[in-house]
Amino acid sequence: MTLSKSAKNIVVELLTIAALVLPLAVFGQVTGGPDTGAELVGLIKTIANWFAAIFFIVAVIFIILAAFSYLGAGGDEEKIKSAKQKLVYAVVAIIVAALAFFVPKIVLDILNIEVKETPPTGVGNIQ
Repeated sequence: MTLSKSAKNIVVELLTIAALVLPLAVFGQVTGGPDTGAELVGLIKTIANWFAAIFFIVAVIFIILAAFSYLGAGGDEEKIKSAKQKLVYAVVAIIVAALAFFVPKIVLDILNIEVKETPPTGVGNIQ
């Protein structure tokens, strides 16, 4: 079974993205659960921030891949179309990242819930 050149490129791009993004899942492990509503909101904000960071990283990767595709197109319309499609994916990733960052605040504002931020505790914090 042989893969076409574009299929190989897609596989390499997906493996690269997976290699960069999957290690971040380790940081998402939480022991125990939130005891108060403020801790739950803080956890939701933390998760949303992680999603935003991941989507911004993916967007940057797609912008870089699109730039290389566009520069290497050599006037080939199909390659230029592929590069433009990657830029569209990057814009979508930026929009999703922005939504992930702002949705918790918007939901709290709609529900009229005010949360007082508590300073983080844990290793490395001076009490």
